[in-house]
Formats: sequence, C-alpha cells, structure tokens
Amino acid sequence: RRLFYVGVTRAKKELLLTRSRKRKRYGKWRDVSPSRFLCEIPPELVTLHENGCRPLSETSRTSLLADLYKKLDKDIKNRQEV
Repeated sequence: RRLFYVGVTRAKKELLLTRSRKRKRYGKWRDVSPSRFLCEIPPELVTLHENGCRPLSETSRTSLLADLYKKLDKDIKNRQEV
C-alpha cells in the first residue's frame, strides 16, 4: 500500500494505471480483480478506458520499451545536470 501511495503522489500531471484481466497461476489462466487500492482513488480523478487495450506484438513492445528507456535516460541526465 505504501509503495502504491508513493507512486500515485509522485505523479505530477497525469498517472496511467493499467491492470491485467487474466493471470497465469500454477499453469492455468485465471480472471483477476482490480487492486483494492484503486477504490481509494476519488472517482472524480479517474477516467476509465474499458476494453481499450489489446496485447501488443513483440515488435510494438520492443519499440515502446526503447522509447521509454530513451525518455528515462533523458530525465536522468537532466536531473544530474541540475
């Protein structure tokens, strides 16, 4: 709970939370419920996007991760210069 709170409170403008609908456990796929911590976020601060996502291809995942790493590297360099 503390880690979730830290992550939420450090968001400056916007926070995107995602979740999985299914999880593989002991070799079987099971439906999962959203975290109970999500219910603690005031409803007026939440915009839900149901069924807006689908699994990405490996190429898309690789591209998205590469972009994310570039942004993180840039952010780290900017912080070190300050």
